Amino acid sequence: MESLELFEFIQSEEDDSKILEELRQHIKKRKKLPWFQDIIPGLIPGIEDGKTWLDNARKLLWSPAEYSEHKVKLIRMQKLLQPSPTPLSPDRYRLRQHWPIYIEALRPMSDRMFAAANEVYEVVAKQDCLTEDRNIARATSEIDDKHHAFVTIAVALQDKVLSPIISDIKRRQKSLDEEIQRAEDQKPGGQTMQQQLDFLSEEKHENQELLKALVRFRDTLVDEKDTTDQHKDLKRNSVDEYSDSDEVMSRKSAKRRLPLR
Repeated sequence: MESLELFEFIQSEEDDSKILEELRQHIKKRKKLPWFQDIIPGLIPGIEDGKTWLDNARKLLWSPAEYSEHKVKLIRMQKLLQPSPTPLSPDRYRLRQHWPIYIEALRPMSDRMFAAANEVYEVVAKQDCLTEDRNIARATSEIDDKHHAFVTIAVALQDKVLSPIISDIKRRQKSLDEEIQRAEDQKPGGQTMQQQLDFLSEEKHENQELLKALVRFRDTLVDEKDTTDQHKDLKRNSVDEYSDSDEVMSRKSAKRRLPLR
């Protein structure tokens, strides 16, 4: 049975035993089915499915590494889907959605930047946005590429995201101070006025927590960017000096080879 026929057969067949038998026949004939695992969601590590035949199909098709990957992804997904024990504050800057994307682009990163990045996400989402660093560059050319990309992304993130948000939060904090002062200056207005005052104070506290985390991350980012730039400049100067020295030596050698007049 060819690949397309096998897929259509599985989609239409209701008898689990017949599906498994057809898979066994393919495997017995040493036919590999990577395409099959890509298009049947339940056979992709990290995706659960209620079909009863899938568990047996996994036993036929999965390696120990795929079982391990499946387990790790399920645990991670369950953690992400768990409701936060405390209500989340309004996500004015959509950082819950975009922060993991911004940070992924900066990998690999130092331990202190790793911690500063997670601190921001802890404030807005009550959880970590990063796990172990899996983007370590090995070859020198890869490291150079990573450094160049890091500096470019860091500048964009600092100018287009971090600084505007930090400035906006500072303006909002000043406005909240004025609103809180006006509310406190008014005569006691009962429960409604107290609720309004509590609401403003809570917003100010949440803003301050986010502001501190963002400023700390921006300071770390700028420091890392400057350090990376210095390393690149030192390396470039070293290469230039080596090239100049090599050129001087070549000239001296050429002079020595000139015929005597």
